[in-house]
Amino acid sequence: MEEAFNQAIIDAESDQSGLDKNILFAPACASFDQFKNFEDRGNQFIKISQKFITE
Repeated sequence: MEEAFNQAIIDAESDQSGLDKNILFAPACASFDQFKNFEDRGNQFIKISQKFITE
């Protein structure tokens, strides 16, 4: 998830359209093999996004 998050930031920052950028976190497939449950997945996303905000 962190790799996908970072790539989304890179893509948004490299866009030269002059339009506002939005990144939507919307998993399109099951993640049972990556996280304990949906709460764990959400907590991991919060951790990654807070890391980005503090940089």
